[in-house]
Amino acid sequence: MRSQHYVRIASAIVLVLTVDTIVQAAETDYQRDVLPILAEHCTARHGLDQASREADLRLDLQNAVLKGDESGVAAILSGKPEDSELWKRITSADSDLLMPPAHHNRPLRRKHIETIR
Repeated sequence: MRSQHYVRIASAIVLVLTVDTIVQAAETDYQRDVLPILAEHCTARHGLDQASREADLRLDLQNAVLKGDESGVAAILSGKPEDSELWKRITSADSDLLMPPAHHNRPLRRKHIETIR
């Protein structure tokens, strides 16, 4: 009897820990999930080096992405991805607007785009 009680408690603990892990994995974190994508595909032209930075846009700093940097325009509008300039650029059907540009030869994968969303 007692061993069944311990098994039930252990099972409940495992279930709670599993659910908590799934919930944490589902939450997108800028530093952990988004920044590595932007670093690989975007920060050569939108990063620290002001001499090579285009459109006065920094994507290497969360604060600059969410509030705007020199440009004053937020690249990502939290909770409104379809209204975000970054979203419009990475999902554009217009090759002149699409980011990263085709000549970059490193297009974003669908999973990257969904993570940024």
